[in-house]
Amino acid sequence: MPRKTIVIIVDGNHSIGLGHVYRAANLYRELENLKLEIKFLTVNFIAKKILTEKTHGTVILADSFNDRIQIIKRIKPDLVIIDSLKENTTLLVNLKKIPSLIIGIDYTGKNKKLLDYN
Repeated sequence: MPRKTIVIIVDGNHSIGLGHVYRAANLYRELENLKLEIKFLTVNFIAKKILTEKTHGTVILADSFNDRIQIIKRIKPDLVIIDSLKENTTLLVNLKKIPSLIIGIDYTGKNKKLLDYN
């Protein structure tokens, strides 16, 4: 039976803060014993650096916010976790087209109705 795949979308840098990045790393440590394939997706180099140092998960640095959609479509995850206060509506609409469960952590965006759980 193939392992379940989780993609954690998280961004952070010194301007917007790094709290979400460190929480995503802690979430990884809680999930890693469940034999899941966990991948992080970010557009921030500093977030990639921190996640690479603090976890054994795959960390993907997207070229742009729109590039994330294509990356997620290729991965076809079972679960997408968005650790962010808000997210681009285009991304959420496209995620709904992929048969994935979408969970928001600390999500306050106006488009939160597009999430399966928040």
